[in-house]
Order: sequence, then structure tokens, then C-alpha cells
Amino acid sequence: MHRIILDERAFGTAGELHAFLQGAFRFPSYYGCNLDALSDCAEDVDGPVRVIVRRDKEKAVEKPWFGKAVRVLKRASQHNPALEVVE
Repeated sequence: MHRIILDERAFGTAGELHAFLQGAFRFPSYYGCNLDALSDCAEDVDGPVRVIVRRDKEKAVEKPWFGKAVRVLKRASQHNPALEVVE
């Protein structure tokens, strides 16, 4: 099983998160680096893939874009049995 660890503290911007996701999931070069593209590509992920989400408990800086991306991945996992997202 392929494991991807998403640590909220590791990303300063949504762009950094999307660049990481593109590489970690091996998304195609045309990946749009936005939530719609994440949804489309995550639903097509070949697996099995387990995404482990680690949230920043100290929340020094609010990162609403991180939470939105996690919600998109969770929704995609409902349509793709090869994708699992755990928090």
C-alpha cells in the first residue's frame, strides 16, 4: 500500500500543498493545482493509497485551504475504494 502523509505544518501555501500532492499521487503534468483538479484526479487514483492527515494542533497560522483539500480527498475516497483518508 502506498502511504502519503499530509502534515499541515509542512505547507506554507496552497500552491506548496498542490505541488506535493501532484508528486505524491503521481498526478499528470496537466494537473491544475486547484480543488476541482484534486477532486478529479483523486477519484481516478490507482491504489491502494492511504493518506494520513496530521493537523497542526497549535494552529499558529490558519490554513483553511488545507482543510478544504482534506475534505476534497475524503469525498473522493467515497467514490474511489482504492483511496483511504485517515485523520
